[in-house]
Amino acid sequence: MDHSNTINLCQKTPVVTMSRSFDTLILFILFLQTISTGAEVRGRRSDDNGPLELVVNGLTEKLTQLTAQVQAMASREAEINSLKSRLDIMEQPVAFTAKFRTSHVSGMGKEQTLTFDNVMYNAGGGYDPVSGHFTAPSSGTYAFFLTTMRYGSGTTVELTLNKGSTYLGTVYACCSIDATSSEAVTVHLSKGESVHVQMHGGSELYGDRYTTFSGMKISPN
Repeated sequence: MDHSNTINLCQKTPVVTMSRSFDTLILFILFLQTISTGAEVRGRRSDDNGPLELVVNGLTEKLTQLTAQVQAMASREAEINSLKSRLDIMEQPVAFTAKFRTSHVSGMGKEQTLTFDNVMYNAGGGYDPVSGHFTAPSSGTYAFFLTTMRYGSGTTVELTLNKGSTYLGTVYACCSIDATSSEAVTVHLSKGESVHVQMHGGSELYGDRYTTFSGMKISPN
């Protein structure tokens, strides 16, 4: 016996996906509807409607059950897709750290936005070193960290962390040479909302690693 053309059914059997299962159920429902309609027509032409009515009733009940199953499966598939989307968002990190390239940063005016031009890390691309703004790429709860150092015995340094026009926190370095100050805040941001740092008092500070702006997404809610 020639086994060269023997089909390996295990290898040829396709994987049935949920979408194909839906198609199969829908075709079966249409088939039952056709049978049901034909049975009703034949029942009207027969003097003995009892058995046909039982068949029609049985098929109608089965059709109702299968329709409910299809709807339930469609609902589960939508829930699964929604969960997958949320997981994709959670798996994408959003975090940044930026500082100044120079050690002496001066000539800044009141309410001027600080542009931290040395970006050390920027996962998710939310921080823009040109504007100095971090813009949330997705909605969630974020944590921000701001630290600064007074430049020697120069002017007092007061920086504010802002969400739009709303103050989130303040660092205030004064009263001693090379005084430092830091702040940490958490806030909910909707996609597209931004956070930035402004000079609220003083005109100079220590840059480089002594004045930094960092943030990260800590929760999708």
